Amino acid sequence: MESTIDRPMADPEIARLNADIQRLQVETTKLIAEKLKAEAEKLKLDSETSKLDIEKSKLDAEKAKLNAERRKLNLQTRWLPIAEKSRADAERSRADVEKLMVDIEKSRADVEKLMADAEKSRADAEKSKHYAEKAKLRAETRKLNLQTRWLPMIEGAGLLGVGIALVKLYFP
Repeated sequence: MESTIDRPMADPEIARLNADIQRLQVETTKLIAEKLKAEAEKLKLDSETSKLDIEKSKLDAEKAKLNAERRKLNLQTRWLPIAEKSRADAERSRADVEKLMVDIEKSRADVEKLMADAEKSRADAEKSKHYAEKAKLRAETRKLNLQTRWLPMIEGAGLLGVGIALVKLYFP
C-alpha cells in the first residue's frame, strides 16, 4: 500500500482539503464561540441567581426585622400592660401584707394589754373576794354578837321590837 506521503497530491485535492480544513476550523470556532456564549449566558444566569438570592436574603432579613418589630409592639401593647397591672397588683398586695403585719403587731400588743388587764382584774377579783369574805365574816360576827349579847338584853328589857329593827337595819 502506498503511503500518503509518498503519493503526490493534486492541487485540486489539496485545495479541497484546505477548504475542508478551513470549513472545519470555522465550524469549530463557531462551536467554541457558541460554547463560550452558552457559558457566558450560564454565568450571567448564575450572577442573576446570586443577585436574586442576595435580594431574597435582604427581604428575609427585612421580614425578620419586621417580625421582631411586630413582636416588640405586641409585647408593648398586649403583654406590657398585663405585666404592669401584675406589678401594680403585686405592689398593692405587698402594701396590704405590710398593713396586715402592722395590724397583727397592734393586735398582738392589744392582746398582751388585755391579758395584763385580765391578770389585774383577776387580782382585783381575788382582793374583792377576800374583802367580801371579810365583810361576810364581820356580818356573821355582828349577827352572832347581836344574838348572843344584845338580843337577850333587848328581850329582857322588853325592847324586842327595837332589836328586830336593828337586825333589819344591819341585815336587810
